[in-house]
Amino acid sequence: MYEHNGFVHIKDDLGRMRIRLNPPDRTTTYPHMHFYDKNKNLLDLDGNIVDFKSPEGHIPWNNGGN
Repeated sequence: MYEHNGFVHIKDDLGRMRIRLNPPDRTTTYPHMHFYDKNKNLLDLDGNIVDFKSPEGHIPWNNGGN
C-alpha cells in the first residue's frame, strides 16, 4: 500500500494496481475509489469491466466516515 498526497494505491504481490483511493478532483468532485483486475481493466462495483472514463468506475467512498 502506498499513500501520496491523499491518494492511496494498493498493489498485488506482482506490483499490479488493484485499488486506488482518490480525493475529489475537477472531474470527480467526491472522494472515490477505483478497482482494477489483473489485466489493468477498470471495474465497476459488481466486478464488470468498464471504460476508464466511466462514472461506474469512479466509486464513491466516504473517506472512512469523515
